[in-house]
Amino acid sequence: MQTSKEDTGARGRGEKAAGGVAGGGLPRPKGDLEKEYALAAVIGGKGEAGHQFRRSLVGIAAGPGDRIHALGDGEVKVFEPGGLIARRWKAGDDAASIAVGPDGRVYIGRPGRVDVFGADGAQAGGFAAGEPGKPAAVTAIAVRGDTVLVADAATRRIHRHGPAGDLLGSIGTALKTGGFMLPNRSLDVAIAAD
Repeated sequence: MQTSKEDTGARGRGEKAAGGVAGGGLPRPKGDLEKEYALAAVIGGKGEAGHQFRRSLVGIAAGPGDRIHALGDGEVKVFEPGGLIARRWKAGDDAASIAVGPDGRVYIGRPGRVDVFGADGAQAGGFAAGEPGKPAAVTAIAVRGDTVLVADAATRRIHRHGPAGDLLGSIGTALKTGGFMLPNRSLDVAIAAD
């Protein structure tokens, strides 16, 4: 990759760009990280077609085989890489978040609960989310191995669950803010791939 002082991070400021530190930030990675992307398909949008949603698209998650799992209008729609619908199933009108584990299991967050579905859409279990007397407002889920992280906007904490749903711990304090400020009433969580 060719770089110069007119490169992206240093444009117009005369700062060092190639492999150096621009503007006091982190060093730029070495190697060619640029990728070319092409539109493969359009999913979503408002309408009645199979790939569209009548009211709203609540969340998306990437799954094994580059399949896209979309949650909206109380159902999950699984799209093949080319954009065709592989399968769909009801998830409940109060479904608020979606995640897909490496084994293809689909996790759906609902008020006070996480439902687990097999890759085929069959109910495979689930567990209560939150603390006794304080059901979680599940706004995001992340899965890695046997760990399921549940973002709880009600307590402003992230709860760590085992594969059977047992609560293993929480990130955040028991104070009113839980350590996280939520200006949009939603708490997000993600796990890095490495």
